[in-house]
Amino acid sequence: MTAGSKPKPEGGRRRICVVTPAIRRDADKDDASAPGELARLFAENGDDVTLLWVAGRDVPSTDEVAARRAEFGAASVKLEVLDRSDQLLPSLATPESRSAALLHYLERCSYDLVYAPLEGGLPYFTLLAAETDAFATPPIVLLARAPQEWAHEADKTFMGSTEAIATAYMEKYCAEMADRTVCASAALRQWMLSRGWKVRKATVLPPPLRAVRTEAPQPPIASKARELAALAGSRFRDGLTLLCDALDILAQSAPEGLTLTAFGPFGKIMGEHSGGLLLRRAERWPFRLKLLPRATLEERLDYLARSGALAVVPSLAASTGEAVGACTAAGLPFVATNAGANAEAWKAEAGQPPLVEPDAAQLAAAMLAALEKPPRPRRIDMTGPGRKAWLDTRPLPAARKRIRKRPQPAPLVSVVMAHRNRPLYLKQAIEAVEAQTYGNLELVLVDDGSDLEEARQLLDTLEPGFGKRGWRILRRPHKHLGAARNAGVRAARGELVLFVDDDNALFPEAVEHFVRGMAASGADICTAFQLLFYEDFVPEDRADGLIQYLPLGGPDALGLIHNVYGDANAMVRRSVFSQIGFWLEDPGYAMHDWEFFARASLAGLKLRPIPKPLYWYRSKPDGMFRTSNWYDNRLPVLEALRTLRSDDTRLLHQMAIAQNTARSEVNSARENLKYKPADRKYLALSDLEPNGEAAIETLAGIAASV
Repeated sequence: MTAGSKPKPEGGRRRICVVTPAIRRDADKDDASAPGELARLFAENGDDVTLLWVAGRDVPSTDEVAARRAEFGAASVKLEVLDRSDQLLPSLATPESRSAALLHYLERCSYDLVYAPLEGGLPYFTLLAAETDAFATPPIVLLARAPQEWAHEADKTFMGSTEAIATAYMEKYCAEMADRTVCASAALRQWMLSRGWKVRKATVLPPPLRAVRTEAPQPPIASKARELAALAGSRFRDGLTLLCDALDILAQSAPEGLTLTAFGPFGKIMGEHSGGLLLRRAERWPFRLKLLPRATLEERLDYLARSGALAVVPSLAASTGEAVGACTAAGLPFVATNAGANAEAWKAEAGQPPLVEPDAAQLAAAMLAALEKPPRPRRIDMTGPGRKAWLDTRPLPAARKRIRKRPQPAPLVSVVMAHRNRPLYLKQAIEAVEAQTYGNLELVLVDDGSDLEEARQLLDTLEPGFGKRGWRILRRPHKHLGAARNAGVRAARGELVLFVDDDNALFPEAVEHFVRGMAASGADICTAFQLLFYEDFVPEDRADGLIQYLPLGGPDALGLIHNVYGDANAMVRRSVFSQIGFWLEDPGYAMHDWEFFARASLAGLKLRPIPKPLYWYRSKPDGMFRTSNWYDNRLPVLEALRTLRSDDTRLLHQMAIAQNTARSEVNSARENLKYKPADRKYLALSDLEPNGEAAIETLAGIAASV
């Protein structure tokens, strides 16, 4: 507990959920430890804290979960693992499914406050639910450390998958829509602003650190240091290659008896195993190399304190400055580059060597100077003020609290339903419209030239009831779906038009949700989630259906590849048709919704999916989607998206380059190992999982041999 703080009384305890995608101690990730430290901090100060581990593809074992529960339970933090949702397919294999699972979890809980990482876009659908008033979400505080796009730039890699582009889109939305966005550094916040992110009100706060060795004595300072300890991770941005280049220079004048200690976990840099990279480069150095696999930052700091080694932080890019801040707090001597957030974490009053440019010659000179005359740093309390600042993030400004907005008066909604020769399905669709909880609506049923006698008889039967309600049936020659929908729009009287297919069925609250979502978000178009079914009759229990389609609403870059916008069962403002035109009327075309929404998005109109299932979607093998040609379906989409903005085309170009560049070029460091027989052992190592037992054993064998 921080000095002067008191636990909140039992009746006033906040229920806080801290979300994390990883808590493994050997996880070489930017967000591996900060959420856990934050959860501990809040629990120490009297809050009721749950740490929610969203496992995704990497589902932890039962033993590991038990061990972590015991670990956090000792700090009064409850650990829960989220690896599925009863509304989704079993595996949370995509960023969209993980985000939807988090939304479903939060809908069942009653937290006062949620802290979630920016990385991976986990709170995307929760924030979208707040914007569309689909769920009274708790306030969301977003923790920004290393966004997808920043990480790719820092590691000098292109986004090579649709998943990476989708994640980057989700992260940007989350940063802009959270109740509070907290950036790990001013450098990261400035990067966001330079990319056009609307985060001017984002606050800057370094990641929460556990109190670092405040009671232990500082290590004795020798007259000359004889050990370097590399605080460099396994990614390109961490500067391992820069360190090796600097050590090549240092080797020419290195003091006798020098040792370099490096830590795992390991990874791959340009295809080469990072531990193997160090071993290979060390063959030309006249000093000893020591590798310690699977060491957390805390364990590395303990090693530095015991050994009296000089830490080296050779970052090429840094969004947190965490290693520099931790060494400063512990009073451990270090040499570091001034890349990114390192400059913010460096404190002149600590008496550490000045930071240097990320240049091999400058880094080598700084290391040599610090070895010859070791710095005698002073501890700077980085944890006390930082922990207090994190505690101060819990109360949110009253103005930021969400207030449910309801349209007054209730606008007229025109439900437009196209039909042809499906009387059994049509009756179910109409019954669903009749069961709506929203009263101010009309149904415009457009019959697209039905020639089945049963269908015609049903229309005759329906007509009197429609007339009493002021609803209409339009009987037209067969001109296909797009023309039928357009005729319905022209006949509709409402300012809001809701399209409903005749083989689907709205939930009773659907129109009410759509209207509320349009009003709350200010959207021009709202799509929605759906529950899929395959039978001739609508299921009675929603538990029998699953959400299999999770539209994000963007980005347009991915709109060229698949429909990211949503299904045709959507609500559209009447003004949209005067701005972008109507549905395509080409006979046989099946992707009207995709093409129409793409045109709307590129025209600058606002489209928002409501992340809540609002209707039953019937999937049948004889439907238009299943029987039409995918090539023909995409041609109009290509035409609609030919005016993509430059930022969208940039991402597509990156993906095309990444997917079509030879692996030998991307993994150039690994490829170079083929040309020298002595390097073949490193080539074999590079083909193993970096931190698996086989890789560690192979690495140890190579170390022994050289």
